[in-house]
Amino acid sequence: MSDANIYEITLADVSPVLTYSPYRDIDNPGAGWKLVYSESPDSSYDATHKTDNEGKGTSLHMSTMTGATMSLDFYGSGITVYGSSSAGAFSTTVDSQETTGSPSGTKLFETTNLSVGKHTMSLKVSNGKGVNVTSVVVKAAVGKSGSTVVPLTEDAVSVSSGSPVTSSYYSTSGGEWYNVHSWEKYPRLDTNTIGGTVSFSFSNASGLIIYGTSNYDHDTFSVKINPPVGASTSERTFNATSKWFAYDNVVFFEAGMDASTTYNVQLKNLGTNKYLDIHSTHILQTISSSSNGGSSSGSSGSSSSSSGGGLQTPAIVGIAVGVAALVIILAILGVLWKRQNRDRRESRQKVTIEGKGGFDHPAPTPFGSQNAGLPYNGTAPQESGRLLSEYSVSPYHPSPPSSSAGFAGAGIIPASKWSQHMPHSPDPHASMHGSSAYASSSAGGSDGYARETMISSLSSQPLLPPPGASTDKAALAANANNPRPPPRQEIDAGPAPEPQQEAETLPPGYNPQWSNPGA
Repeated sequence: MSDANIYEITLADVSPVLTYSPYRDIDNPGAGWKLVYSESPDSSYDATHKTDNEGKGTSLHMSTMTGATMSLDFYGSGITVYGSSSAGAFSTTVDSQETTGSPSGTKLFETTNLSVGKHTMSLKVSNGKGVNVTSVVVKAAVGKSGSTVVPLTEDAVSVSSGSPVTSSYYSTSGGEWYNVHSWEKYPRLDTNTIGGTVSFSFSNASGLIIYGTSNYDHDTFSVKINPPVGASTSERTFNATSKWFAYDNVVFFEAGMDASTTYNVQLKNLGTNKYLDIHSTHILQTISSSSNGGSSSGSSGSSSSSSGGGLQTPAIVGIAVGVAALVIILAILGVLWKRQNRDRRESRQKVTIEGKGGFDHPAPTPFGSQNAGLPYNGTAPQESGRLLSEYSVSPYHPSPPSSSAGFAGAGIIPASKWSQHMPHSPDPHASMHGSSAYASSSAGGSDGYARETMISSLSSQPLLPPPGASTDKAALAANANNPRPPPRQEIDAGPAPEPQQEAETLPPGYNPQWSNPGA
């Protein structure tokens, strides 16, 4: 696989993938390897384990024991070991090629020109001098050269619904498996039954990484891949023991897989009353640049939680195009909606100004609608702020009977006594308050209203002969002694009926003068 794509996988020193000998975690670094955290001193460790003893800060494995080793099998083209030591304090061996340690800065050892394939690297402490290992970076072969790696995440336990739910992607057997072990902090699927297994299958991928935890109550477990691939040509054994609790830890990885092959991976717990757990699996899919963004690998299984990505380029492009088209459509609809509202507002304003569309009405007068239908072009004399159109007597009332009783019976008061009944309230709407209003004898104005005043003044004058009548003085004297009969007054039936007008509804801010061009 000389044309392989190189993908770097970083392993913390506490990863079970790294094999420490003779002990991976012991308090005496002179007898093996001791795990140390920069912010978790030994004095803070709770031996009763009532707290989780989470390791905080930067971790490292240290040893001063001559012959103590740290080793790793991998499939790729290179490896880099980070830490600190001194020249000659250790040696490194890659595929039987041993090199005396010569650290450079934080690099204890590095090789990048290996042929792509399965390799074994080992670091050994020499002369009792101290060696600190902090991390290892593997140049793994994942996919073809020039391709891009896209991890697809399969979580073992989902907590999005508010309670832990085991993913159907994984199959368990050989004992009880739990999903509630500290799931609030780091959800995981675990068992403390020896021989308990968890397995899953996938295809269309070139590698995988499995995440879990290391702790004091963990022990050895095995990993088997069928068909064998990469560095896993047979069942392999790892150790997850750790004094301090470490989570989000790489517990296994593999590379060199064929995207056209379906693989089955099985993890088995080998410790008695010890835990094995799995948090998630990252299936390493690849997208080939030679296929113009087309993917050389697809979905890894029947279900996916995709918290780590996994959409292929065609799907991403399709989604992007769909979203862009939706945005454009919404923008066009928004412009059309705004234009329609603008045209509707302009139409309403035009209708209001021109008096069309249900707003056609007679020009209002200065006296409002009270004198609508009155003669004399809508003008009328006023008395104490009242329009004569409000009064119950008009110039067109019929002549009252000759006796005052007749007036009272008819509900009409003689013109000569109108002034006695005139209300003096300045309220322009007195008739609306239940009081009766009458025209004043001194009211002036047009001929029709002046006629009342004339009738009132003539009622006390002697009768004069009509033109052409006798001018005999004796007859005239006799006539003078006879009072003039009261004038005949006609009761007006009121203004001529006008067609009933519908109630007007004018928009806010309407100026009545707009409909009176002469105003």
